[in-house]
Amino acid sequence: MKDSFYSSFENKHRGSRESIKERLNAYMPFIEPLKDIYPGETILDLGCGRGEWLEMMQSIGFDGMGIDHDEGMLSYCRDLGLNVKTGDVISFLESMADESVAIVSSFHLVEHIGFYNVKRLVEESFRILKPGGLLIMETPNPENIIVSTNNFYLDPKHVAPIPSALLSFLVEHEGFERNKILRLQEDKSLSSKEDIQIIDILGGVSPDYSVVAQKQGELTTLSLLDAAFDANSNYGVGLQELSTQYHQKINKLLAIRDEKVSNLDDAVERLNLLVQKENTELKANLSDIYASTSWKLTAPLRAISRGVKLCIKSVTKSDFNNCLSGVKTDINRKLIVFVKRLINILNSNPKLKGMMLKMINKIGFYGYVKKVLDKFNRQGAYNSQKSFSGSESQLSPKASAIYKALKKKKSSDGARKH
Repeated sequence: MKDSFYSSFENKHRGSRESIKERLNAYMPFIEPLKDIYPGETILDLGCGRGEWLEMMQSIGFDGMGIDHDEGMLSYCRDLGLNVKTGDVISFLESMADESVAIVSSFHLVEHIGFYNVKRLVEESFRILKPGGLLIMETPNPENIIVSTNNFYLDPKHVAPIPSALLSFLVEHEGFERNKILRLQEDKSLSSKEDIQIIDILGGVSPDYSVVAQKQGELTTLSLLDAAFDANSNYGVGLQELSTQYHQKINKLLAIRDEKVSNLDDAVERLNLLVQKENTELKANLSDIYASTSWKLTAPLRAISRGVKLCIKSVTKSDFNNCLSGVKTDINRKLIVFVKRLINILNSNPKLKGMMLKMINKIGFYGYVKKVLDKFNRQGAYNSQKSFSGSESQLSPKASAIYKALKKKKSSDGARKH
């Protein structure tokens, strides 16, 4: 019978006997005080399965009794000599005497029997428990999103998940003095993990939970379990806790990002100011260059360079010749302007003019340069005279008469002198 479908399923998905016993140690803070109150008393395990809990309770002195309807599971219990029966758990509870057991437990049973039967289980357990006795109900935790949407339905006998708040309210409603929700079987590192991921939110919540309820009893009996039922003692990891951790992580990352963006903005602002300063200095330097004598003196050279580059880019020979002719004309015009500007500078600065003529005389160009200067000076005088004489025709009649009278007087004065 050990190879029944359900016993094989349990062996594969619930884990080994040793791992199950290790998980069940979470209940010992509630059990240890009770064994001193009710030493050797009967405890009842509903849906006892392979008997891990019965075996543990027997080892600490309780008289364990279990019931299950699956013979394949019960065969493991019988091999260990445990006191087990085959039957329906609700019917078995109804057959028990009032206040006859110290503990009623059900591990992964309530999700199999529907809520009506769960309610009956709680009612009958309250009736048969001794004063101060405990009811333990462990079940898959629907607060774990992966459990409630996927893993829960791996077991074909599961009916519906039961939220912890509902089970807690049920035992309170049926008259239990107090109860505690224990979240179980979570990854212990999650409570201190900083890098919480989405998968932790979906599947990191304690996959199982248990409601441990205590029946009213004498104050001395209840006080022995005060520490276990302490409202400030938390068990396991809840969805709210993980969500808060994830939210804190996101806020921390956003704060780091905002700081980096702020630092980057400051750096960009400093860079902009530096660029603006350099641009201002560059414009000032360019203005000084454009205003300098050397820039004006080298203008013909730049014109020649531009012309040569333009000609080189010409595609055909005729284009090249036309370009070259245009460049020559432009160069001549630039040279004339350059020479005039240079002569004006020399005429306005006799000392510089003398130094330049001495230097030119040394290299043998004095005669040529002197001819150019004389020609320029004569041309300038001629242009001035021509400009003045040409302007007579532009005078008004009255002004013209005055001009002629002055001219005639000047001529007669000159004749008398001779």
